[in-house]
Amino acid sequence: MATSRVTATITGPGEEVARVPGLLDALVREHNVDANAVADMQVALDEVLSNILGNGFADGIAHRVDITLAVDSDRLTAEVLDDCGPFDPLAVPPPELGAPLLDRRVGGLGVHFVRNLMSDVRYTRVGARNRLVLTKKLAREDDTDAGA
Repeated sequence: MATSRVTATITGPGEEVARVPGLLDALVREHNVDANAVADMQVALDEVLSNILGNGFADGIAHRVDITLAVDSDRLTAEVLDDCGPFDPLAVPPPELGAPLLDRRVGGLGVHFVRNLMSDVRYTRVGARNRLVLTKKLAREDDTDAGA
């Protein structure tokens, strides 16, 4: 299967962000992508975009987030580029899941979800932009039926 892609640009909260789940659903619909993989990517994207909009946009300066969603025969990928201040989510320490709730450090749980839902997460700073690539390896629905 050739790689299929869709792109979106977000310049603020609201309808632009709300379009992203629909774009992902439309992209995977024709490619028989496992629903669990799509749901994992939806949750990860929601967390990443919420963090960018809630923290990166908090400086009051206009920002831009470019999202490229892609699917091919063995993976679902989301590339998120933003021009907010430098932030490497992979440098956030894992949450203290065993500690009592009141003793836990605030934050980091969403990044923990992203790390655990995705097969691979990579961050780089490219010029004045943060680049986060989320990859989910696919178990094809038609492949799982072959062993039955």
